[in-house]
Amino acid sequence: MFSVLQGVVLSPLPFPESNRLVFLWQSRPGLPEIDVSEPNFEDWQRNSRSFEQMSALEFNNFTLSYPGAAEHLLGMRVSSTFLATLKVMPVLGHDLTSDDDRPNGPPVALMSYRLWKERFSGDPQAIGRTLVLDGQTLTIFGVLPSEAGAE
Repeated sequence: MFSVLQGVVLSPLPFPESNRLVFLWQSRPGLPEIDVSEPNFEDWQRNSRSFEQMSALEFNNFTLSYPGAAEHLLGMRVSSTFLATLKVMPVLGHDLTSDDDRPNGPPVALMSYRLWKERFSGDPQAIGRTLVLDGQTLTIFGVLPSEAGAE
């Protein structure tokens, strides 16, 4: 149990200035923590005077399908400001853009370093290729650095 506590609670997050990161959520009677709706997040982001940057994220379980197999992955859906908020840049590819936040924006994926090494053998040509998550075809636009804790 201590290793989980040490790794999750006591150790700093592997991002620059991680001591300045905070999580915000909504609550209401009987529900102490609920997801923030997109319109509320957009209002918070637009009206915030206290935060340098805001980003939305939602943890999800995904199924990665590839010829002859499928694999379950834990991932996140994030807003275009996610990497800027963490002060992290992809080691390969490019950052998200505001176009990626549009409701009918391009279906794109940012891979962890480990997934890039395991499924694409670290091939730089993985950028621009596609993968299938939960039956949806996404174009790979970037790879996170290994030190970003996304291994």
